[in-house]
Amino acid sequence: MKRSCLIIVSLLVAFAGGLPAQNGQSQRQTFTVQGKVARQRDNAAIPGATVALPAYGLTGVADVKGVFSIERVPSGRTRVVISYQGYVRVELDLDISRNLEGLNFRMREDNLTLETVVVTAKENRNSLNTSHIIERQALEHMQVLSATDVMSLLPGGQTRKADLLSDSGSEAFRFKLRGGDGNGTFGTAVEVDGVRLSSNGNMTTGLEGPMTRNIGVTDIESVEIMTGVPSAEYGDMTSGMVMIKTRKGRTPYQASISVNPTAKTYALSKGFSLGKKNGTLNASVEYTHAFQQPYSRYTTYSRNAYSVAYSNNFRLAGRVLDLSVNAGGNYGQKNIDHDPDLPSVDWTKNHDNGARAGFNATWQINSRWITALAAEANANYFDQFAESYTYVAGSTSKPTINSTESGYFETARQPTMYYRDRVVDSKGLNMGAKLRYRLNRRFGRANNNIKAGLGWSSSGNVGRGEWYRNGIEEDGYRPYPYTGVPFVNNWSAYVEDNLHVPTPGRTAVDLMAGVRYERVDIRDMVYKNANSLSPRFNVRYTIVDGNRSKKGFLRELSVRGGWGMMEKLPSLGLLYQRPRYHDMVVFDKNYGTNNSYYTVGLTNVYNELLNPQLEWSRSRNAELGLSANLGGVSVSVAYFNNRAKNPYISETVWEAFAYRRSDGQFAVPNNPGFRVDRNSGEVWVRDLDNPSSGETLIPALVNDTLFLSNSRPNNGAPYTTQGVELTLDFGRIKAIRTSFRLDAAYFSSKRIDERLAASYTANTSYAGLPVGRSYNYVLFYPGSVTTENGSRTSSVNANLTATTHIPEVRMTVSLRLESNVISRSQALTQYNGAEWAFMVDEHGNRLPSVYGQRYTAHQYPVAYMGFDGVMHPFTEVNVSDPRFWNADRTSNTDAHFLEDGNNLYVSTVNLSITKEIGDMFSLSFYANNFINSDPPVRSIASGLRSPRGGALSYGATLRIRIK
Repeated sequence: MKRSCLIIVSLLVAFAGGLPAQNGQSQRQTFTVQGKVARQRDNAAIPGATVALPAYGLTGVADVKGVFSIERVPSGRTRVVISYQGYVRVELDLDISRNLEGLNFRMREDNLTLETVVVTAKENRNSLNTSHIIERQALEHMQVLSATDVMSLLPGGQTRKADLLSDSGSEAFRFKLRGGDGNGTFGTAVEVDGVRLSSNGNMTTGLEGPMTRNIGVTDIESVEIMTGVPSAEYGDMTSGMVMIKTRKGRTPYQASISVNPTAKTYALSKGFSLGKKNGTLNASVEYTHAFQQPYSRYTTYSRNAYSVAYSNNFRLAGRVLDLSVNAGGNYGQKNIDHDPDLPSVDWTKNHDNGARAGFNATWQINSRWITALAAEANANYFDQFAESYTYVAGSTSKPTINSTESGYFETARQPTMYYRDRVVDSKGLNMGAKLRYRLNRRFGRANNNIKAGLGWSSSGNVGRGEWYRNGIEEDGYRPYPYTGVPFVNNWSAYVEDNLHVPTPGRTAVDLMAGVRYERVDIRDMVYKNANSLSPRFNVRYTIVDGNRSKKGFLRELSVRGGWGMMEKLPSLGLLYQRPRYHDMVVFDKNYGTNNSYYTVGLTNVYNELLNPQLEWSRSRNAELGLSANLGGVSVSVAYFNNRAKNPYISETVWEAFAYRRSDGQFAVPNNPGFRVDRNSGEVWVRDLDNPSSGETLIPALVNDTLFLSNSRPNNGAPYTTQGVELTLDFGRIKAIRTSFRLDAAYFSSKRIDERLAASYTANTSYAGLPVGRSYNYVLFYPGSVTTENGSRTSSVNANLTATTHIPEVRMTVSLRLESNVISRSQALTQYNGAEWAFMVDEHGNRLPSVYGQRYTAHQYPVAYMGFDGVMHPFTEVNVSDPRFWNADRTSNTDAHFLEDGNNLYVSTVNLSITKEIGDMFSLSFYANNFINSDPPVRSIASGLRSPRGGALSYGATLRIRIK
């Protein structure tokens, strides 16, 4: 299969690459672009500055004298982008009709002396899909504590409290884009300097995205968030991608101290030049210590983050080879120590360690058939070690069933008082490698860019697993090693064509079409959906180019659209279901004068919980967007419609199980000896003081059958999300030196699940059921065992940001008002195209619809199943059958199907100030919800009011730069 994949990609590339040549353009003349990159204020060289021609995939890097050279550049008009950390990006158009030498690009330092600053998210106008970039200036101004804090800067984003002590299972430190893909954070891809932070190797949780709490934030240079349809180059995701870039190149010494009432951060970084031809090395360290309460610092989290990045360029066979190597990680720990002021002696410790490394080499061949070749390799390792120490005390000892085999066994008993020391050691390892090919051809005024590549990734877990350190296990616990779980390998290939076609006037059309192929290899593979294809398309029509039109009312106008399929691989926790154990005590006898016990437990082991029909989660994403500038007001609108076709879920399955329970009241000798038959469950007793008397069978109290439940992975019902994102940037009003920005987001989702959900209650009885016998039936309801099987939600959030910038005093002040404009939610009921739940009024009449009515809702099953395993339809006859007296599921309130929600309220008002003191010092301060807004918001359905505002939070950061 890998060979077939390679052949397919090679043929596609060869075919696509030959298209321009058929037009005779392979002989088109090329030129050399040379020049110097220097600082504007003193013309000092900027070594390491990148000069890029994005349309051609060509780059040049300035040497120690600031000189760069790009060879074999096609003729025609193209955009050049000059960038370097700490300087304002320069973008302009070049007409290349001859060799260009002696170009002199001047760059301004990125500080508060600039006329304008950006402290919000910027739309990436060079991207065909919706993408936002948050740069260093905005990151420093808002003083992020966690990488996910930047989500508040997206359209309609809301501020979260600066906190590193939230539960690791929450979404606080995981990215979730456009409502997720039906699996929340799991479908969002996260990369740091090209290294994928994958949670596929996680055994403890199956449907959570990668944890980002352990990423150092002071070294982040920019964050790009792609929410549209991405390039076919990117895989293993369904809802978008976050790309975090850290500092690189030569930089001054930079130190910072950040404080708030519950956290302190200290950081230091420096980028070194290693000599004329030896490249640069950038290193940073960060220490963050957070605690839950200022007055009780026994619940703490520490982050010790580091990163190292080396970059250089060489000449290989007369062509430029760009090389970059990066490494980073964290040694972190979350502790809940014993508070001496409290009686409890319990404590927990959680290690949060990680390491990542990446390698990238790009060879700019720039020949007839190859523009560039690139090779990448990366690895990401996380070490999540959790230990909990708990004091357990009881009035009597309790039985402990820990058998790992099916059958009846004598069980041990726990002490009445003991310390329980539980350990979970999870070490996920994710590795990957890529080979990328790029061919750029220009024919006429059009530019064609072909990309293709091969990839491999592998995910596994090398942790010891779960066990008890002191050997005293809780009831029902079994050790579970992770090292026996095989790695999951994924092979991929993609081909993509990007075409830029200038049209009459100053308009242009950009097209992107690509397809991604993936194959999953697992040892002893039982899954039937190993191969997949994901086509993706994007198009943009530029009607008015904003880079050329600076005057008039309509200064920029472009429309874009995208459609694509994406796929998310399952995690190890989903693919490899651990054995499940169902335990019960079937005989428990207290005897003798020494208060002795003999206990028999029954264990049923379920090892085969895999689902060969499990399909990889796929999502269809589509969007339409518009970007414009109307009289100086920048407008960005994007509509999206995403549909998760088969998200991962955990479903419950029920199986009949027969067992024998022996009579614990049966009289036994004073000195008894017991024996249990492992297969039948029969318990025998003999008198040890009179061995000749033989054994006596203890009679059965009951021979019973009941249903036992298990969970296994499956695919859920489709999940649709759609919405509109709006940004209006009104520009800077010079008279008051203030710019205003309005951003808003409308979001809605709808879910109807008509799969049958099972319900069983072992303790339920009915007339005619023998005493001690378990209920005989599993009942099946549409979607869930409650009265609804779907939901509809919608909301609108809007934010207004006013930014005042005074370059003369090098100060920026921003005021941000966040509001929830409207929020609505409603439970839904539907099966086979009609309402399934129903309501009955006070006169006993069944209402035609449950919606808009204030009555108790009822729901009967669709089917039922007995111990024979055969499903039967639930009919009107069964309604009056006493065996199903509990079949009617009712709602908890009479407002269950009423539309609920709230109307407009202001959730928070944030104030941020940044002041530079010369070129060496800067000070930032923030106060979120400084007006302490906590409005009582009225629920539409119940009429009750509850506070919705966030707590006041504040902090400050001092930065020092030594050049």
